[in-house]
Amino acid sequence: MPITFITGPVRSGKSSWAEHLAIQSAVHPVYVATAERFPDDDEWERRLRLHRERRADRFTLIETGLSGAPSLEEVVTAARQENALVVDSLGTWLAHRFSLQIARSGELDVDALKLEAARLVSALGLARARLYVIGEEVGWSTVSSERSARIFSDVLGRLNRRVASLAEQAYLVVCGYAVDLRTIGRNVEE
Repeated sequence: MPITFITGPVRSGKSSWAEHLAIQSAVHPVYVATAERFPDDDEWERRLRLHRERRADRFTLIETGLSGAPSLEEVVTAARQENALVVDSLGTWLAHRFSLQIARSGELDVDALKLEAARLVSALGLARARLYVIGEEVGWSTVSSERSARIFSDVLGRLNRRVASLAEQAYLVVCGYAVDLRTIGRNVEE
C-alpha cells in the first residue's frame, strides 16, 4: 500500500496534517504512537494528553513505546489493508531505541541502530495498510558537539530519506503549511 511521508520541525503541524490525510483515506484510522511514557515528566505527559484530546475518538490508538507493547514493525506488519496508520513518529521511535540500548549496555551501538532502522524501513515497505509516516527534521543548524546528538541526527536523517524514497507522497510541514515535496523537487541520492 502507499506510504505518505510527512516531515518538518517540532510543532510545525506534522501530526495534524497526517491525521487529516488518514481520516480522509480510511474507514479504520489507527494512530501508532512510538513515544515512551514518562509519568514523572508533567510537560511530556501534557503533550501526549493534548495529542490524544485532539484525536478524540476518531482513531484507534496503539502505543509501541510502552513496556510489553508490540514493536512498531509488528504493528505495521499486522495492519489490515482497510487501515490507515499514522506513525508518529520516527524520531520518538529512534529516541526509544536509544534509551533501550543505553539501559541494556550503557552505550550506543551505531551499527545496531542502523540495522534496526533498516528492519523498520523493510516492514514499512511491505505493509498492507496505507501509512502516514511522520519523521522530524533535525540538523537544520550546526552539527552538535555531543556524540549522541550527532548519531541521532545522522541515523534519523538517513531513516527519513529511506522512508521518503518509498513514499508515494512526501510533505514538508512548516508553520502549519504542508508543502508537497514531489511537486517541487526530486529525491537526490546520498
